[in-house]
Amino acid sequence: MSVKPKIKTGEKQITLTVGNSKENSALLIYDIEHSVNTELKTIELKGFQALKKKYKEKFVIPIKELTKAELDTYEYYWLDPDKTKTLITEID
Repeated sequence: MSVKPKIKTGEKQITLTVGNSKENSALLIYDIEHSVNTELKTIELKGFQALKKKYKEKFVIPIKELTKAELDTYEYYWLDPDKTKTLITEID
């Protein structure tokens, strides 16, 4: 990714801001999938890329089971296509 992902927590939602890997790929991020692990207090985020899809930089992801105070205590990870996990450190 050309820009590190950033998370902003809100009430029962997070906003993810991403950049695309313009150097390595012509593919654009158009959707985000997430999984919540309440036991480990982690949220994993995975982007989907494709040609000719509408490019998005911001994604509002509803997480109905968690309040803002709870979301502030979680760790967030970006999942690469090769299953590598990267901790997202920029959280607002």
